[in-house]
Amino acid sequence: MLAKWVPLVNERIALYWPMENRGSFGPLATRIGGSFLRRASDLAWVIVKAAKASGQTVHPTYIAKEISFDETACRVTFNHETSFDGWIEVQTLVKRHRVALPFKSFRRLNEALERGTVRKCIKLVRSKRGWFACICIAIEAKPYRLKGELIGIDVGKTVAAATSTGRFYGRDLDELRRRTRHRAYRSTAKMPYRQGLNRVAKQIVADHPAADFAVEQLDFRGSNKRGRVFRSRLQTFAYQHLARRLEDLGQTEGFRVLWVDPAYSSQTCPKCREVNKGNRQGDNFRCLACDFTGHSDVVAAINLATRKERRPVGRRSRTSALPNRVSRVSRDIQCPDQKGALR
Repeated sequence: MLAKWVPLVNERIALYWPMENRGSFGPLATRIGGSFLRRASDLAWVIVKAAKASGQTVHPTYIAKEISFDETACRVTFNHETSFDGWIEVQTLVKRHRVALPFKSFRRLNEALERGTVRKCIKLVRSKRGWFACICIAIEAKPYRLKGELIGIDVGKTVAAATSTGRFYGRDLDELRRRTRHRAYRSTAKMPYRQGLNRVAKQIVADHPAADFAVEQLDFRGSNKRGRVFRSRLQTFAYQHLARRLEDLGQTEGFRVLWVDPAYSSQTCPKCREVNKGNRQGDNFRCLACDFTGHSDVVAAINLATRKERRPVGRRSRTSALPNRVSRVSRDIQCPDQKGALR
């Protein structure tokens, strides 16, 4: 099928290249001949429009080893009684003839199927290890909880995340990041360090099922008076990955992620609001004004959760800022240490 799909797309590209490309689809006369031919024509039309928009003078060549099917040309059925987990029926160039392709499922697909439904569109991709099917699953988003507890999250290199409730996550990820930083991966999603951050995000959501989260709005791009050694140490530090992953989970779990300015969050006392560089000594925090003590990461997370200037911004956020839930900081606030005991 792929041997016929690629030449067909290139044939349509050569046909559309001399034409004036206006509109979302090619001429109707060139799209008649079945859904397989129509999909090839639509793909070729998009490729030609993109090539001309970029100023290309020679018509492009389609070499991708993948085929996309819409809901009219494919059907996915699951049958666990056989040695395979399901079948994908796809249309061919022969009229009224479909081919049934068996496939094996995996854990992430099974988890997604428990929460959503299969959409009738797939993509078959050929790689060095064989054929793979990209199945689209529609997961209904949960309604947003208007009255959720706000949890602050402080991210770091030594400890991946510390929450305002005194919990620490990902103590072993820094060693994993340093051991794998020179390895080559096909994509950043395959990096063990980022996969570990994904597990941390899921664990944080599981430990705080009825809460929103306030995260640091960090941006280390550019020099900005930062030394070469400092920038080299942050080269493999995915400081925004955890917050982005929480944003993804919030779309389906019904919570919101608020981005907060982290300036002086680990040097500010959450009890008397005294800001002093001497308050923090490594992982230990001791206020020079009121003798409040605690772990510096937990103190930073508490300050993130109680700051007034916060806004729900990000890649997918489209809502206005939430009202300030913490109008003042309690004078008898206590900070749990690493072992969970209150000081």
